[in-house]
Amino acid sequence: MAWAKLSSVTVGATPVDLIDSGVITSTNFIQTLACGVPSVPPSNTYIDLSIRLNNNANPVYSVKRRNNTGEYQSLVNQSDIDSWGTETGNLQVCYYANITGEEKLFMKWELAPETNNANYKPHRVHIIGKSADTTAITSIRLVNTKSGDYISGSNLSVIGTD
Repeated sequence: MAWAKLSSVTVGATPVDLIDSGVITSTNFIQTLACGVPSVPPSNTYIDLSIRLNNNANPVYSVKRRNNTGEYQSLVNQSDIDSWGTETGNLQVCYYANITGEEKLFMKWELAPETNNANYKPHRVHIIGKSADTTAITSIRLVNTKSGDYISGSNLSVIGTD
């Protein structure tokens, strides 16, 4: 089957702390593409692109996260799918297996410039994990858990296929 656009939301003039896909058609496989633009970088205010499925903020997410080329770190019973906080913006791609009645599996890749380096080299994050929630994914939220805001141009796009 071909991939179909399920949602695309771009932040307008008013800064926000979350970007909501709205209700999406449940498909067996979902991909999100997200870009977070922080307020007035670099300003010592950080944003991240943490994810919540179906607005579920319960501790149902467990992940293994690897920053750059370091060792994998395990995080269990989290209230969201973790993200790297940055003051210069970040870009992520995430794939989800969305089989009804099964735990939701996902893989996420994220890039963000490092601000503590004069050359602004990219910081890479790879996350694999699952959500213990077995209900079909019908909405996806980017939730900023840091001190800044998403500003104009920040975007969440969702595509899906069976």
